[in-house]
Amino acid sequence: MTNRNPAGLRRADPAGESAMSACRHTARKRGLAPALAMLCAHALPELLPCGPLGHALVPTELAVSANRVWVDGAVFARSAGSETTLARGTVVALRHVPERDHGSQPGDGGELWRSGLVWLRLGLSEGLLDHCVGYLGGRRCGDTTLLRQQMVMGSVADVLIEHQEAGAVLAEFEGAGLPLPEATATHLQRQLTSAGRTLLRLLGASGFVAGGPGETAYLSELLAEAHTRPGSARE
Repeated sequence: MTNRNPAGLRRADPAGESAMSACRHTARKRGLAPALAMLCAHALPELLPCGPLGHALVPTELAVSANRVWVDGAVFARSAGSETTLARGTVVALRHVPERDHGSQPGDGGELWRSGLVWLRLGLSEGLLDHCVGYLGGRRCGDTTLLRQQMVMGSVADVLIEHQEAGAVLAEFEGAGLPLPEATATHLQRQLTSAGRTLLRLLGASGFVAGGPGETAYLSELLAEAHTRPGSARE
């Protein structure tokens, strides 16, 4: 039976802001690492969340402290398998391959994690849009700014519509207390990836400076890919 109101989905504080809205806001204003730490603590506390193939992108603190690993819905002792660190930076990229015959425990939180990833990436994309608007609004082209160029304005408007559509879908499911279907989540992830790439093209070379918005957009895509089932991104 489908859980119509996953634990902790609706309320995060007495003021009434949902945990997912808080994660979105944190991603927009503070970036990936703080928002990811918030999502991990809320959806899969004390677990190292890995996708179907064992890939994970996690806060540094969790990469050090977690004793158990969540792999696509099953929970394993972290020692029960092999683990490779792929990259370190503001977050840690790794791959954990569990020993399937070691004895896993059924895990929960998958529905909350799936929707949370979309909320988080929406916030990151909104933060990228904020940066893009500020950057283009400060760059002059003739007697106007780059932001006022017709093609640029059209692209920014398209991204804004993508954000509004994604936010409306997420709010609808959250408001009804329903889990976000996997197919819907995959579709929204593709929308956000497309929006991010559009914004990076508008930023030109400035979007690919080390530590800049391009790096955050890349990590955002990597996070989505890590938790997408093989083949579903092409459906």
